[in-house]
Amino acid sequence: MKALHEPKEYEKLLVRNESWLKARIRDYTTVYNLPDSSAYIRKFSGSIGELIKLLTLFSEPFSKDGSDKNRKRSEEVITGVGQMQFTRKLLKGIPVHSYLFLLKQFRQACYDLFQQAELPDKVVANYCMFAGLSFDRIEFLLLEMQNRDLQKEKKRKTHESPALLRLRKNSYLTIFESLFAPIILLDHANNIINYNESAGLIFPGICKKTALIRKGNSKVPDSMKFIQRQIAAFKAADREEDVFEVEMETPNGLCYYKILLKKLLDLSRNEEIILMFQDLTEQHATEKYLEEARIHAEEADRMKTSFLANMSHEIRTPMNAIVGFTELMLSENYKVSEQKDFLKLIQNSSRDLLHIIEDIIDVAKLESKQLKIRYKPCEIYHTFCDLKVVFTDALRRYGIQDDVSLQLEVSEQDRDIVLNTDGERLKQVLTNLMSNAVKFTNKGYIRFGYQRTDRSGLLLFVKDSGSGIPENMKDQVFDRFFQLEEHQSKNLGGAGLGLAICKNIVSLLGGRMWLESAVNKGSSFYFQIPCHEVAIKQTRSKADSNKPQDFPDLKAKTIVVAEDDEINYLFMEETLMRTGASIIRAENGLEAIDLAESRDDIDMILMDMKMPEVSGFEAAKYIHSIRPEIPIIAHTAFAMEGDKQKVLDAGCSAYLTKPVDRHKLFLLIERYVQSTEKMKKNMVGAK
Repeated sequence: MKALHEPKEYEKLLVRNESWLKARIRDYTTVYNLPDSSAYIRKFSGSIGELIKLLTLFSEPFSKDGSDKNRKRSEEVITGVGQMQFTRKLLKGIPVHSYLFLLKQFRQACYDLFQQAELPDKVVANYCMFAGLSFDRIEFLLLEMQNRDLQKEKKRKTHESPALLRLRKNSYLTIFESLFAPIILLDHANNIINYNESAGLIFPGICKKTALIRKGNSKVPDSMKFIQRQIAAFKAADREEDVFEVEMETPNGLCYYKILLKKLLDLSRNEEIILMFQDLTEQHATEKYLEEARIHAEEADRMKTSFLANMSHEIRTPMNAIVGFTELMLSENYKVSEQKDFLKLIQNSSRDLLHIIEDIIDVAKLESKQLKIRYKPCEIYHTFCDLKVVFTDALRRYGIQDDVSLQLEVSEQDRDIVLNTDGERLKQVLTNLMSNAVKFTNKGYIRFGYQRTDRSGLLLFVKDSGSGIPENMKDQVFDRFFQLEEHQSKNLGGAGLGLAICKNIVSLLGGRMWLESAVNKGSSFYFQIPCHEVAIKQTRSKADSNKPQDFPDLKAKTIVVAEDDEINYLFMEETLMRTGASIIRAENGLEAIDLAESRDDIDMILMDMKMPEVSGFEAAKYIHSIRPEIPIIAHTAFAMEGDKQKVLDAGCSAYLTKPVDRHKLFLLIERYVQSTEKMKKNMVGAK
């Protein structure tokens, strides 16, 4: 049994809303024609304060600091020495059957209050469950009290008229029927003496004067057999009451019940057993949900811990090469050829580190649903040709170019396909799959390509003859941070994010991904995406013509570099120095604004977006308003979805993410310098 959440808050909620509860009870009772209802409601309302104390008291055994002492104290309120006090304070002259009717309305009013309060769902479920248990206990003890009263009246029954005896019996039956919980009364032979309407709903075939389980019935449910065994054990034990739980099939479906067994004595001193059923179905569902949530949270915590440990390793590995070879070059005199080899290793390690960071960012985008697909024409065959060049070099770097054959498989008729898709994301998926194939294949082949499946579908694949994936791990390889233990032992690197990202991107592209694999026989990854072809075919020659020279000629040009970080500025200065441009530094957005206002010879501004004094966003917006002819190229570490649009909306002409690609930077500079020159010529011609 779970503990009651914050018993003090539970009591405060009931006390604060006592007036609301009274009004709710009056609303419910107006639809019933209860004799003397106004007087009864008024008297019952006067006892609600005591009932709230009683509900709180009954909840104490289930609270976090509950104890046997609390349970005894709560039961003494309406049993034993406290029975007369309970009757005097609560009943206040109301007939017991009428009081039970009003108690039922009070129960529903409490449930309504919990539902309408601004509380978490699990707290509402907790409050409802323990209030229900408390109400059931009150009703049951009232019935027990009435039974004791009947026994006391036995001595006087010979002096009472038959009409009065019938009245007392009818009163007892009314109380019995009014109880909210299902109740069955059995004699010493387990024959049914009586049952209320609620019990009839869960046992449709129940009959009085018959056994709880009829002899010769071959279709007795296991749950009923279990109940019968519990009753037999209860009779044999020297206990007045017992409690157990059982799962039962009812007309309403599979339900979970807590059953209270209680021994009673009838007027002839014969032993009877009363069964009271408490429906725990919702509580069971809540506990199951909470247990699943706990398991999920623990798994998430385990994966987070694994992720942090793995990230620490994966980030430190390339950083070790970067820092280590840099220190070697600074501390020793190496030949130029050796220095170039070290620099290549530093460059490759830097790219590996950037790839890890980009994977982490992509996972964050996917989880926050910020990763967007941008559709545009994509010459897919040229993408595959580019990948073949890249991974031919990768095989050479791994030293397996003679042992592994890299094969591009695309039919002639499919080479002119131009898809309307996100070419960058498609290339990202293929690059991840190819990288895995190269890592896990030491001998044999790597085959990749695509083919039409029908008019509307395109099947892409990457196959290898590598180590393969066990059958029981085929689904897990697409989970975030998952890595095969045997692969981890090979120290091949990777953060365990690539395949998870691939599957999500393919899904966003409107497709699906799957794999076929066997240990030591290789793996084949497939994914299918919609084949939406574009009528106009782009040409490579046009794209190739846009490639800039190594160092564009920017003599007589003045470029402002707005950058607060010293190292980043030195990199930009060194990158632009050989172009012949005049470079002016602005250490913050305010200095960039001053330069734009005071100098007419500025041809371009390279703007970092996060700077002190005035941010790049504010500076770009102001400069664009006063000098719209000056192109502003943003170079920033803001790389999340939506950042580019924010930068462009601020007045920037173009957007580059750090680390800045030198060739992309030169291409943008050439484009906007030429555009500015044309604008100036047009302005002169207009004059």
